[in-house]
Amino acid sequence: MEPVTLFEERELKVGFDVAEYRLIPGCIGELGEPIEQFLHLYGVSPHDMVRIATPVDLSRITRAVRSESEALEFVQLFTAPQTHYLFDPPRVLIDLTIADTEPRGFGVIDRGLAQRLALRVPQVAAENGAFHIDRCLVGAALPSDVRSVLVRSERVHRDGRYELLSERVVATLGPEEVALPSYE
Repeated sequence: MEPVTLFEERELKVGFDVAEYRLIPGCIGELGEPIEQFLHLYGVSPHDMVRIATPVDLSRITRAVRSESEALEFVQLFTAPQTHYLFDPPRVLIDLTIADTEPRGFGVIDRGLAQRLALRVPQVAAENGAFHIDRCLVGAALPSDVRSVLVRSERVHRDGRYELLSERVVATLGPEEVALPSYE
C-alpha cells in the first residue's frame, strides 16, 4: 500500500470527543487536481491511523457526543460544503441551507422555495441516550443537472454510535435553484 501524506495544517477541529485522535485530511500517493478528488479524512492518534469514509468509521473513534449541537456537528461533517468531498460515497451530497436573501453558495436555496417545498432547518432532539436528527440535504449524481432534495433521519448515540434511520427524496431542483460543487 502506498504511503499516506497528511496535511496537518488542514486539521479539522470538532466539538465531540474523539479521544486522542486528530482529524486530518490526507491522500494516498500523489496529490492531483482538483485536489478534492484525492483527499480523504484520517483519524490519527499516537498509535493508530484510520481512514474515515463513513459515519460508522467516525463512530469507532468517537468517545462521546454530549449535546444536540455536537450530534449535528457529527453528521454535518459528512455533508458540509467545506468537508463533504473527504468521504464516501463519491456523489455530491451536501447540507441544504435556507437563506432570506438571494441564494449564494453551495446548497443554499431561497426561503420562499423552501416554504413551497415544506423544507425545514435541521431538527435535533435528545431521546433515550441518543440524539434524533432530521435534516435536508441536496445532491446529484453529477454531471446531471437534476438536484435531488432529500430528508434524512439519523440517530447519533451519546457514545458516538451512528444510525441512518431513513432517507427519502422530497423534490427535484434545477441548477438555477441550487448550486452544487463540481470536482472535474
